[in-house]
Amino acid sequence: MTRFVLSMLAPLAVLFSLYLGGTAQAANPDACNLLRDPATRAQLSGSFERKLMIQCGEISLEEIERARSAPAPSGQLKPSVEPGTAGVPPEVQKKSLGEGPGADVRINNPAGDVNPHTTQSETTVAINGATVCAGYNDSGAFAATGNFTGFSFSTNGGTTWTDGGPLPTGTGSDNNFGDPSIVFSVKEGAFYFAALSDLGLSLWRSTSCSSWTYVGPIHVGSGDDKELMAVDNNPASPEFGRLYVAWTDFNLGGDRERVTFSNNGVAWSVPVTLAGSGPNAQGAWPAVAPNGDLYVAFEDRCFTVGCSRNLRIYRSTDGGATFAARTNIGTGLLRPERVASTNTCSRQALNGNIRNLSSPQIAIHLDGSAPAGYVISAVYPYDSDGAGADNSNVFYKRSTDGAATWSAEKKLNDDATTTDQWVPAVGVNATGKVVSSWYDRRLDPANNLSFDRFAVVSNDGGLTFGANTRISDVSSGVPTLIPNFDTFINSCYHGDYDQIATDASNAYLVWSDDSRLEGTRPDPDVYFDSISLVTVPPPTSQTGTCTLLTQVSFATGETLGQATASTSFVNIPDMTVPFTMGGSVNHCVKVEFSAFTFAPLGELLMVRALLDGVTAGSPSEVQFSGNDDEDADGRWARSHAFNFEFKNMSPGPHTITIQFRSFFGGSVFVHRRSVFVHHR
Repeated sequence: MTRFVLSMLAPLAVLFSLYLGGTAQAANPDACNLLRDPATRAQLSGSFERKLMIQCGEISLEEIERARSAPAPSGQLKPSVEPGTAGVPPEVQKKSLGEGPGADVRINNPAGDVNPHTTQSETTVAINGATVCAGYNDSGAFAATGNFTGFSFSTNGGTTWTDGGPLPTGTGSDNNFGDPSIVFSVKEGAFYFAALSDLGLSLWRSTSCSSWTYVGPIHVGSGDDKELMAVDNNPASPEFGRLYVAWTDFNLGGDRERVTFSNNGVAWSVPVTLAGSGPNAQGAWPAVAPNGDLYVAFEDRCFTVGCSRNLRIYRSTDGGATFAARTNIGTGLLRPERVASTNTCSRQALNGNIRNLSSPQIAIHLDGSAPAGYVISAVYPYDSDGAGADNSNVFYKRSTDGAATWSAEKKLNDDATTTDQWVPAVGVNATGKVVSSWYDRRLDPANNLSFDRFAVVSNDGGLTFGANTRISDVSSGVPTLIPNFDTFINSCYHGDYDQIATDASNAYLVWSDDSRLEGTRPDPDVYFDSISLVTVPPPTSQTGTCTLLTQVSFATGETLGQATASTSFVNIPDMTVPFTMGGSVNHCVKVEFSAFTFAPLGELLMVRALLDGVTAGSPSEVQFSGNDDEDADGRWARSHAFNFEFKNMSPGPHTITIQFRSFFGGSVFVHRRSVFVHHR
């Protein structure tokens, strides 16, 4: 096969496609050969296979032109399926009052769909303040414009959304074909959007997510598949602002996972191939550690019914220049599948003929107590009961030493059924609140067919998880996928991944939902919901009234110190409060601390309390925004009140210590006011 190397000096007019009526037609025979070989075709992602089907004529120009000339859909749109339709049992339709985080919000506008091209799926999401930016595969957009990658945006934290249509065609008629991936660059103050394109992989940029500008190709190659992007957003990192893209290159006969990087989105490095990744690799997922280390996880797949595969991970400590394999996330894991569906789809699939890429996702957060200085969280699905009736569950592992070792796995779905859970996503915020979500069939145990979106949260960096929460308001049936009711979509396709974005307060979730019908026609959409990550301290088991035990007061405006970026709480001098607990029984102690702080816009101040050297729960955090008051030096001021509680304390002398640190490396000045220690 021909191997193409991108040169940024090459004219963009050098394309690997010829165009007719605005639709790409492949000129490279090697690309079409990927479709003709059944074994290779089974390895392609849904978006890449569809791109080749269009370029190689399996989806005809006549069909595309008919779709473009079809009238816009008419008639009233139903907000959700009615009980008993689309194969969804009535008893699993609606979410109970108070059951989930909030009402789901559809983020795409079905008015842009062209019958039967109504599919939006396979989602990506990023945030900047109140702006939530999402992307997805969009067959309706392709029918209208020849571009398959849609986007939507919200400027109020996800309360309302605008469908922005498809990404624009790039220079030289570079159309886009899905596999969406969005990141927000703190350094650039801009969103970046990567997608499959006629050239191979291409990039778009926006400061608002309301409109996008074509930047150019990331990599030119006819075998490029399933690119995912990450960005280094830590100002203290040596590679601050660097963009990374990982993908699978089917033009390579051996090792197929590749990585490239850019400091500006325009000039990209010569790709590095992950040595030893092998010819069966797919689903590369990049993530950046707080110190700038780059990790790429992927699935080393197998292709026979009942086979086992490995989940692998590589690390770069030099900004993506070189990589080394680390310890597998999982080894010898039975691939999740329903045998009859796999045989029908000629590839790994679950009930309802849903093709299933079971690759891992990873996310990384700072943790000064970890040997590496950070924790890697990984989620993945597999068939954990072997010959049993349960075909797929979702699991979690964490590593504190840079993927040298991994914790024992935790099963995330807490149902007692033998139904499917698949396509898990993971996100984590700066203080270690880990969130995972996935598709889940527990509410249809009789049929194992209709599905919902479920999620779970860990407040302690993945050490423990709470109860599962139903996110979707309405259960989805499964439309006809073989042949697909949407003739621009591959058979058995339902999207290969979804993503989660987080900030200090919330997790932002997007997913594909099939619950809505247009008349009797399926109309898959993308929905949004959020989960609060604000930790509410549990009530104490003691009774009685807190009485003042010790009060330590300081002069208002006294400067305690200045924080800078670090992996530990050592930048501002500790506040230490000694006291003695009287009596002969255990007590509850509550610490109330108030402070006045100054910090740069966007800085994150983290505060924690320790009792005799032991931390009280998760650190509190404060994000400085434009809603605060700005001082003459351009810093943002805010007054804070922090509360920490310790339970079951023994009598005798104790010391409470309050510690601080800056997360992003800006100067944070803390003026302490007072500390109150109460007990009961």
